[in-house]
Amino acid sequence: MNLEVNPQAIEQSFDRIAKELLIENALYINDKVFRFTEIEFYYYNEEFHPDKYTHEHSLKEGQWRFHNQGIDITFNSDDNLQIDGGILIRGVLLDKKYINGPRKIITAFFEAFGNITDNTNFILKSSEKRDVEIIKTFRQLPNKIEYPIYHEKHYRYIAEIEKVKISSSIKDAILKDYQNL
Repeated sequence: MNLEVNPQAIEQSFDRIAKELLIENALYINDKVFRFTEIEFYYYNEEFHPDKYTHEHSLKEGQWRFHNQGIDITFNSDDNLQIDGGILIRGVLLDKKYINGPRKIITAFFEAFGNITDNTNFILKSSEKRDVEIIKTFRQLPNKIEYPIYHEKHYRYIAEIEKVKISSSIKDAILKDYQNL
């Protein structure tokens, strides 16, 4: 999967990657298939996109990164260019059950690992394409607005919003926002 972010076309890069993750790929953990339903982008590029909501890391592109807020798929980090970022996994579909919340997702992933003595497969790969609408909306950030330019950016992508389990007030705000784009 191509996770490269073009610094001259950041939002278009996010749109392309979101489509691949939400429509064309799935995470396979042993015999379980997790389809992504909600993801959120964070990208820091000192020259082109200094989004300070992004958590600094020093990982290569396409690695899993666990942190206090959840689990990310990383963008390439480059200390020389001061670039890093990732995609926070906010929602998944497993066995017709929608799981929302970054920490709940980590729990579901670990439960799929099975026995501690078993070999575990944990891989993102192409899967059957889904025919779903993707809603692009504002990120779910802390209420404290520290970086106004990046606070309201539409870097959150949701598939099957009518089935995703999030509070009705947030869902209504997302749908209102989406209609106003």
